Amino acid sequence: MILVSPVIGITFFETKFSYPLDICCCNCYNYSSRCNKKHYRKISYTEEVIVTNSSFSIAVHALVYLNHMERVLSSEELAQNVCTNPVLIRKVMSKLKKAGFVDTKGGNNGGYLFIADADKLTLEQIAEAIDAKFVGSPWRSGDMDKACLISSGMGEIMQNIYRQLDEKCKKSLHGITVADIDRKILKHGMEPTVNEEK
Repeated sequence: MILVSPVIGITFFETKFSYPLDICCCNCYNYSSRCNKKHYRKISYTEEVIVTNSSFSIAVHALVYLNHMERVLSSEELAQNVCTNPVLIRKVMSKLKKAGFVDTKGGNNGGYLFIADADKLTLEQIAEAIDAKFVGSPWRSGDMDKACLISSGMGEIMQNIYRQLDEKCKKSLHGITVADIDRKILKHGMEPTVNEEK
């Protein structure tokens, strides 16, 4: 069983590790006790998935709140509502500004202002703006240095499958907008659901 915490770290088999994950001993993945760069590469994708999933939640929450408030909000105000710290807010908001979803205002009353169309801004666009990763594996099976073609090739094959699943996850968010979430929370609107292929 794997337990994840975006704040304090990640727990593998009841053993707790703190970020960054790439300093974890590969023992936690049932490898030999000797850690090396090959094993580091196997766990780096997991850290990316965990971090970007948290960033996606922060991005959606912040945009919905900004849209509802209809005024400039500081990173501290956003952090208080999102229940995270202002540093993470600013990191995520910088990507959203680059994508054209928010604008910034300087000065003592400065902060972020929602400038997109809430009825048209989809969660897929938000995911693309922050380069979110939804699907990944904590390790790669096999060993790329083994002579066996299955053992040496399976890891890359599975990573490609995960990438395809990740793209499907993003595309399934196309039908959900910031306004949809706002209406569900505040006006008892319909439950936002991901698109399903028929």
